[in-house]
Amino acid sequence: MEYLEPIYSCRSSFNKEAFVVSEDDKKILFSLHEKVCIIENGKASVKDLHTASDVIHVKEFLKQNGFKAKNKSQIIIDYFNKI
Repeated sequence: MEYLEPIYSCRSSFNKEAFVVSEDDKKILFSLHEKVCIIENGKASVKDLHTASDVIHVKEFLKQNGFKAKNKSQIIIDYFNKI
């Protein structure tokens, strides 16, 4: 497990609210202890975007892993439950 650190976000920290678990070829993002996004076999799937923090964390996670992440609407269209 490693905490997600902001690179693209203007925030200085996510206060340990977001972390990534790596399993084989899979990366799983947890936001506020809920599984919200998975990257597996070069594809991303977003599971939940219940809070504003979820959106910020997912956007950062996707960008750090080379995916497009402009805003909540684009993320839902492109990645919501795709795997």
